[in-house]
Amino acid sequence: MKRRIKITVLKREFYQELADAFLVHPQVEKCGKFQDGQVFFVEEGQYDTFTHGGCFCQSAWDTIKDTVYSGLMGGNLYREGWSRDPGKLVLCCRDGIRPVVFLLEKMEENEEG
Repeated sequence: MKRRIKITVLKREFYQELADAFLVHPQVEKCGKFQDGQVFFVEEGQYDTFTHGGCFCQSAWDTIKDTVYSGLMGGNLYREGWSRDPGKLVLCCRDGIRPVVFLLEKMEENEEG
């Protein structure tokens, strides 16, 4: 069984009132690292090096990587009875002022050979 995780950027948010209240320089915008609708795929062989080359925000990866690993190893992304589909999970990065919301989806394919 070949497994991979599809990561889709559902949306990027920005909370100006929080930026004004907490940032030294509140003139920021939505995260520029990602675009709404952007898609990434992670396979087991690239898990350890996925963020190398700067294609994915390291801080966001640090937030979701344990869930990605669980899915790659055959586990559910979330417990049954909570999510409509335990192979899908919505998570966001840890930036509370300009969070990025991701959809993680476990994909499995039978290997032929």
